[in-house]
Amino acid sequence: MKAVRAMPDGFEIEFTKAVNKKMAANPDAYALTSFIYKYHPVYGSDVIREQTLVPDAAIVSADGMKVRLVVDGLRENYIHEIKLDDNVTSADSGHTVLHPVAYYTLKHIPDGAKLDVPKRKKAAAHDHSMMGGMPATPAPAAAAKASAGLKKNQVVKPAAWTTIDQTIVMGTKPGLKFDKADLTVKAGSKVKLTFTNTDDMPHNFVVVPAGQAIAVGELAMKMGLAGVKLNHIPNTPKVLFNTTLVGPGSSQTIYFVAPTTPGKYTYVCTVPGHFYVMQGTLTVEK
Repeated sequence: MKAVRAMPDGFEIEFTKAVNKKMAANPDAYALTSFIYKYHPVYGSDVIREQTLVPDAAIVSADGMKVRLVVDGLRENYIHEIKLDDNVTSADSGHTVLHPVAYYTLKHIPDGAKLDVPKRKKAAAHDHSMMGGMPATPAPAAAAKASAGLKKNQVVKPAAWTTIDQTIVMGTKPGLKFDKADLTVKAGSKVKLTFTNTDDMPHNFVVVPAGQAIAVGELAMKMGLAGVKLNHIPNTPKVLFNTTLVGPGSSQTIYFVAPTTPGKYTYVCTVPGHFYVMQGTLTVEK
């Protein structure tokens, strides 16, 4: 998306390249939510007063460079999230939209004529909650097998565990860093890990296969407003174990069985923006 402009009855989206007119004209390819933040002095304000908006029409310009979304229920002084799904592609269907999410703070609804289009009801079968698609690539079989029977966010010591093989205490450092850049565990060992956040912003601790930290972080970023509610943990098999979102001054303990396949894994904070730099290496030894 190149630009988003407010209209009397919705928004106009301008693209950098002509879109597939048939796909872009489907109102169900767009999800809109208006909201505001609950402002307070601590980093990471909560989203409040969310309202889902139903696009009544998506009208594509003759050159395919713009789409006018006709939407009822715009709210002044609210932020409006606009998400496009993967069905909106370039005219040759060779590319999806590189930046499929936009945020527009609507201070004033422009004056002018509104388009006369039929009102639509929300399509119950169309799920926008994870727009952008989820990867079909499974997690390494050994990792999945190692923690069989445990939750990814296992916060209670499993009843069957009579011993814990290794206890790890992980913290944070200023500048989007974990306080340990490397961890080492034995393959298949029972691990208790306590993550304490001493930073001034929320973080999580997520273990993924090597080389997948950015991909998982980008999936978390595509969750949009649902991200905070879901602790910025995307529903993907690439997430092996994780804490939830841990606020400043708080901690969480999780239990997991280390992967049975030796090698390098990555731990990462999947909060949008954090995942590019807040990473460490988990080495699994025989």
